[in-house]
Amino acid sequence: MRLYTSKVIADWLGLTERRVRQLRDEGIIEEQAPGLYDLRATTRRYISYLRSGSLADERAGLTRAKREAAEMENALRRGELHRTEEIESGIKTMLLNIRGRFLSLPAKLSPALAAMGGDQASIFDELKHAIDETLEELRDFNRAIVALGKELFKKYPEVTKYTKQLFMHRLGSFFQFQMTPFLVYAFVSLQMAAYFGNYSTVVEKLHLLVNNMLGSTEAGVGNLIAEGNAGKIRKVFSELFSLRMLIAGTVCFPFYQLLEPFITLWLGAEYILPREIMLLLVIRLFITITRGVVDQFLYGYGLFWDVWAPLAESVINISVAIIGGYLWGLPGVLLGGISSLILIVGIWKPFMLYNWGFRKNVMSYWFQFGYQLALVSISAVFMGWIWKFVPLQPSASFFSWFLCAFLMAVSYGGVTVLLMYCGTQGMRGMVRRALEMAGTRLPWRKKTE
Repeated sequence: MRLYTSKVIADWLGLTERRVRQLRDEGIIEEQAPGLYDLRATTRRYISYLRSGSLADERAGLTRAKREAAEMENALRRGELHRTEEIESGIKTMLLNIRGRFLSLPAKLSPALAAMGGDQASIFDELKHAIDETLEELRDFNRAIVALGKELFKKYPEVTKYTKQLFMHRLGSFFQFQMTPFLVYAFVSLQMAAYFGNYSTVVEKLHLLVNNMLGSTEAGVGNLIAEGNAGKIRKVFSELFSLRMLIAGTVCFPFYQLLEPFITLWLGAEYILPREIMLLLVIRLFITITRGVVDQFLYGYGLFWDVWAPLAESVINISVAIIGGYLWGLPGVLLGGISSLILIVGIWKPFMLYNWGFRKNVMSYWFQFGYQLALVSISAVFMGWIWKFVPLQPSASFFSWFLCAFLMAVSYGGVTVLLMYCGTQGMRGMVRRALEMAGTRLPWRKKTE
C-alpha cells in the first residue's frame, strides 16, 4: 500500500496542509504512519464527513429558519415588528398629514396674527404653539402604521360607520352621474345625444377646475370645526359661501355667453343645441359649484348618516327624467337632474347642516342664498347689456374667443365683487382675509411699515 504525505493529500482534496492536520486531530482522517496517509481511505473518509456535515447543517439551518419565522410572526401579531410596506405607507401617511397641517396654517393664523398689532412676543407664542401642535404628528409613529388598523377600528368604531356612510353617498353620486347618458340616449336621437356629449364635456371640465381650485379648503374646514369656535365657524362658512357664489357666477356667465361661439369654432355651427338646453346646463353647473361649501362642512362635522339621500336623489332624477324625457325630450331629461339637486342638495343638505351642525335656523341660509343669487343675477343682467355694445366677436377666432372670455370673466367678477362687498358680510370678510394674507406683499403696506 502506497502512502502519501500531507502535502499530496492537501493538493488532492483542495485543502491546506494545516486543514489536513486539523482533520487528523479531529479523527476524521487517519495517518497510516507519522505524516503519511492512505490516499484512497483518506478520500473516502473525507467525503463521508462532508456528506454527514452538509445534511446536519441543512437540517439545523431549516430548524433555525422555522424558529425565526415563528418568532417574527409572533412579533408581528404583538405589534413589536412591522412589515416594510407598512412602514413605507405609515411614513407616507404621516408626511401627507403634516403637509396638510402646515398648508392650513396661513389661513388659520393670519387673522389672529393680524389682530396682534405687531406684538412680536404674542406672534412668537402663537406661531410656536401652532407649529408644536402640527409636529405632534411625529410623536407617535404607530398612529400611521397600517398594522394597527384593526385595533384602532375597534377603539374608534365610528370610523367604520362614517366610511360606510360616505361610501353610500359616493356610490349614489356615481350611479346618478352614469345614468344621465343612458336617459339621454333613451329619449333623443343618437345625433342629438352626440351633440349633448360635447356640451357635457365642457361642463365637466369647468366643474373639475373649480373643485381643484377650492378643494384645498377642506383640510382647513376640518381643523376649524375641531377647534369648536361656533362664531368663527359661521363666519368662515359665510365667507366661503360668498366666494362660491362669486366663482359660480363668474364661471356661469361667460359659459352661457360664450359656449355657442366655442362650439362653432371647435366643431361647427351645426353642432349648436337650443338655448334652453344651455340654460338648463348653466343652472345645473351653478348648483354643483355652490353646493361645495355645504358639503365641506357636512364632511367636517361627520354628518353622513342620511344614506337615504343619494337613493332619493337618484329616484327623483330618474323619475322626473323619464316623465320629462317622454314629454319634452332632452330638456325634460335635464330637468330630472336639476329637480333632484334642488330638493336634496338645495333644500335637504343645508337643513341637515344647520340643524345638526350649526344648531341654527336654516331660514338664514335660504335667505342668504336667495339674496346673493339676486346679486349675481343683477350683475349678469347688467354685464349682458354692456356686452351688447362691445365690438369683439368671439366666434371670429380662438384668440378672439379667449380674449372675450378673459375680459368677460374679469369685468363680471369685478362688478359682482363690488355688489357683494357692499351687500354681504361674507364677501367683506373674504376680501379682508385676502388682504391680510397678502400682508407686506402689497406695495402701499410696505411703505407704511
